[in-house]
Amino acid sequence: MLICTKKAAELTGLSAYELRHGFKQGLYPALEVGRGSRRKSLRWDPEILQQAIRDAMCTRKAVGDQDDFVFRR
Repeated sequence: MLICTKKAAELTGLSAYELRHGFKQGLYPALEVGRGSRRKSLRWDPEILQQAIRDAMCTRKAVGDQDDFVFRR
């Protein structure tokens, strides 16, 4: 079952902006539905999204244990 961004935000505790931004960065998987650039909306699979968030958190912990900082522009 696919859910809209608003429901995905409620389910995960992330904001809708964080989900959309994470999708654009390739962190969170979603389906783009609709025609044209302005009418497209995102649909999320809750199980896959939860797993992607867990994977991102594990990666962040592993990288966060190092003393080096990575700056992106």
